[in-house]
Amino acid sequence: MSLHFLDIGARKGRTVNNLLKDNTLDIKAYLFEPNPIVVKHLRERFATETRITIYKAALTDRIGTIPLYWDEDTGEGASIYFDKKTSIGAPHIDVTCMSARKVIQDLPDDEPIVFYSNCEGSEFEIMEDLFKDDLWKKISLWSIAFHHGDRKIPSMKPAYFRIQKQMDEFGIENVPGHFHKKADIELAEFIEKVKALVP
Repeated sequence: MSLHFLDIGARKGRTVNNLLKDNTLDIKAYLFEPNPIVVKHLRERFATETRITIYKAALTDRIGTIPLYWDEDTGEGASIYFDKKTSIGAPHIDVTCMSARKVIQDLPDDEPIVFYSNCEGSEFEIMEDLFKDDLWKKISLWSIAFHHGDRKIPSMKPAYFRIQKQMDEFGIENVPGHFHKKADIELAEFIEKVKALVP
């Protein structure tokens, strides 16, 4: 049985790198990252790692191209939302976007899937799309960094509350990854929960 790890907004690949330190773990990791500079780094870092597939793309609720707002000097934190605090006034490039629905539909029904997201706002449209039917039930473990409100993306505040309500209704736990103050402790605990999904 393989573990399918979706790293959405993979950044420098810190989390998946920690997971892959366990050579006994049967894992297939899919890294989605639209920032071309970050993708270059990921491909260099994991050049010999056969358990990883890197997609130079934003994972969203659609297929095609989309503007990515980012400043090359600031590096990480690029977003498809022009009103994200770090996007305001930033230049943009057009990047490929892939459908999360299609990616998840194509994964096996009987193997665990981890949805690990720090994608600067795309989480809202992805999750609302997955919640339209039972596709979300394929996901075994969720770890989502939400970007909403005045400090992040003001326009996403209503979507955040809609999604939180649905998560409560569905009994979905948002397991902390490395998104909070106790980053190293939470990352270690998160990795143990991921490993526990595979007998």
